[in-house]
Amino acid sequence: MVQGPPGTGKTHTIANIICNYLATGRRVLVTSKSEGALAVLRDQIPEGIRDLAISLLTSEREGLKQLEATISILASKIASLNSGSTERDIADSELRVIELQRRIGKIDAEMRDFAEKHLRRVGGGQDSDGILPSELAERIVRDRDRYTWFVDRPEPSDAGKPRFTDEDIAAARTARKALGADLDYMGATLPSVSDLPDAATLAAIHQDLASAARIERDRQSDALVMSASEADALARAEALLAAVQALVAAHELCLEAPWLDNLFAVWRRHGLDADPVRPLAELIAALSEPTRKRTTIASYVIITPGDAHMQAELVTAIERAASGKKPFGIVSWGKSEVRTAFAAIRVLDKPPDQPEQWQRVLEVLAWRRELADSLTRWKALAVEFSLPPVSDDLNEGARTLQAHLESVNHIADCVRLHVPLVQREVGRLFPYGVSAAEIIDDIGHAQRAVGTINSEVSRQRLEGTRAKLAAT
Repeated sequence: MVQGPPGTGKTHTIANIICNYLATGRRVLVTSKSEGALAVLRDQIPEGIRDLAISLLTSEREGLKQLEATISILASKIASLNSGSTERDIADSELRVIELQRRIGKIDAEMRDFAEKHLRRVGGGQDSDGILPSELAERIVRDRDRYTWFVDRPEPSDAGKPRFTDEDIAAARTARKALGADLDYMGATLPSVSDLPDAATLAAIHQDLASAARIERDRQSDALVMSASEADALARAEALLAAVQALVAAHELCLEAPWLDNLFAVWRRHGLDADPVRPLAELIAALSEPTRKRTTIASYVIITPGDAHMQAELVTAIERAASGKKPFGIVSWGKSEVRTAFAAIRVLDKPPDQPEQWQRVLEVLAWRRELADSLTRWKALAVEFSLPPVSDDLNEGARTLQAHLESVNHIADCVRLHVPLVQREVGRLFPYGVSAAEIIDDIGHAQRAVGTINSEVSRQRLEGTRAKLAAT
């Protein structure tokens, strides 16, 4: 059965079969559902024997006409045939066929001998199957540089004797034994002291070599393998390792604070401007400045009444003092409480007496007002976002908010910097065995990735150290 789509040679194959049968004296009948297929098939038959193919297509009369034409052609050829000449041609053709068969047999024998020479392994023994001749040739070409030093090939002298004596051979043998493995350095130039690595480099190389056995021992069979086709792969893998370590730290912070975990998840999926956490993000941005100034404010060592930032009259008096004016006017009845609070203010445990000192007092009060407003907003959003409680004491509350903001900033940096780096580099540097999405979303996968990436980076550093030592 011959089966296949159009244009694959079905008709050509059938024509070859027909010609083969005709050449061996057999008759062939071909049938088809359509006349067009038979017409195409007849056209595929060589022109010299095409007249022997009779097509019964449109009608019986047409077929009889073709039969009559074919018989006429055969009769005319037979009538003009010279039997003696034809017999000689047949005999010559048979001899030519025999000669071609002999040549084909000779070529087959040469090919078989050639194949046996190149496919029979050599050098086999009890513990080895040997090596193919092609592999031996590759090894000789690959290692030719090892023997370039041997350039003085022995040549016979005019008298037909070697150019060296037995004593020369004995001396060369003794020198060779004395040199041993140092023969490779016969033509080498000793490096200068300035070319040698410094103490820090030697210490680093020593540490790498000392860690080599541990790295290979701890490395598992399914450990990650860094792609060798990427440019600057080692430096990029080190940056990737730092990013994954930062993600592990972020996940650990989230384990201790569910509100951070929710914020981290929303930011990872929707970005830092996500609507679900926009009020909290705006509050965090507003808290950045007052919490950043907390240490500076504390360094002023200024003591004021606890609610001084809320007393408008007291703030006005301080502003007058900061401007070099008297804090209170001539008529100051009913301001005894303000005067008492004003007198209680201390800078470095002393009453301030310079405008610059009062200016710092104003700065402290402004900071407290801003911080108090932020604490109020924090408490307002606490229920919606499950925020942790913050002390009403401004100093204590500022310390707590600063710690929270450090955690939030770390998470924001992860979303802004580390998550895109992991998404971009994991698939390029480690195309098999690790998923960027799993590292980003799960602390367990991130921790395992730190271990495996660190092992591969250490292994690559060790390879670099070995290459550096080999080069020196």
